[in-house]
Amino acid sequence: QYERLLTRMGRQPGLVDLESFSLVNLLSRTEDAATADRGDWALVNAGPGYLTVLFFRGGSLCFYRSKAVADEERSPERFHPALRRELASCAAFYREHLSGTALSRAVLRASNGESRFLPGLVQEELACPVAQLDPGKAVTLPPGADPMDPKWQGLAPALGAALGRRA
Repeated sequence: QYERLLTRMGRQPGLVDLESFSLVNLLSRTEDAATADRGDWALVNAGPGYLTVLFFRGGSLCFYRSKAVADEERSPERFHPALRRELASCAAFYREHLSGTALSRAVLRASNGESRFLPGLVQEELACPVAQLDPGKAVTLPPGADPMDPKWQGLAPALGAALGRRA
């Protein structure tokens, strides 16, 4: 009913989705999806001004935290420690409240331009191997396109939303 009302007003209704869940949709379309049902793994989504961490166990989401980085922590000398603190907090929750023993892997999407230090930071704090999100594993990118290019990392959530959920 809302869609018809908006259409009559000359508006086009759309879908608003959480970016990290769209990334999960994108990951579900890759060959790595077969291993998602085994063990515990993490998705880390770092964007300008926020960090989102999701933990999965047996293919089901068991933890979600999205934390805005305060303006005063966005300076270069404070940004790195702020992200480290958030990752350490999530890792502690995983161990203490979810009885987690070891993450098999973490998938990282960094759209904040800080991708040079983030893989090492995620690996250190979550104590697992880290792979950069590769949208080219789910969709065909143009010839010669670098899936790690900020353009493709920025488009990854939209690609996941367009692909939709898998049953």
